[in-house]
Amino acid sequence: MKKLLLLGGLAMGYLLGTRAGRRRYEQIKHIATRVVEDPRVQETTHQAADLAMATAHQAAEAAREQAPVIKERLGEAADKVKQGVNRS
Repeated sequence: MKKLLLLGGLAMGYLLGTRAGRRRYEQIKHIATRVVEDPRVQETTHQAADLAMATAHQAAEAAREQAPVIKERLGEAADKVKQGVNRS
């Protein structure tokens, strides 16, 4: 894996170091900037962030609701293990 990263880094360095590579890099950078700054992309990004935040809140709430049940079940399991150890 490290060798692959090293080779990738060397290839990128060579590519960016050449004139043609630099020109191509600038073209790619320009296109990427246009895409990122597109209002449709911005809107979709904001929608995705809002959805992620809502989902995170729902997951946290579900975890809070289930915590007492899980705690009780773990306690019961621990008691069974203790009983099994004491019988041995």
